[in-house]
Amino acid sequence: MKIKIKKMHPDAKMPSYALTGDVGLDMFSGETTCVLQPGERKNFFCGFALEFPIGYAAIIKDKSGMANKGMH
Repeated sequence: MKIKIKKMHPDAKMPSYALTGDVGLDMFSGETTCVLQPGERKNFFCGFALEFPIGYAAIIKDKSGMANKGMH
């Protein structure tokens, strides 16, 4: 499968695998600091756009240990 990635901001850090064999790519926000309160939502600027073949989608999931424990 080919996923097209377009850099939309010159300072954007592109998605990458942290370790060989990883299933998912790590994404990085273009924002420096943000504190979310429990239950709060926010759109984060990542600086790139993705295009997938028809029938495919991306799943973006938090992997923070604090978020998994419901801490803030």
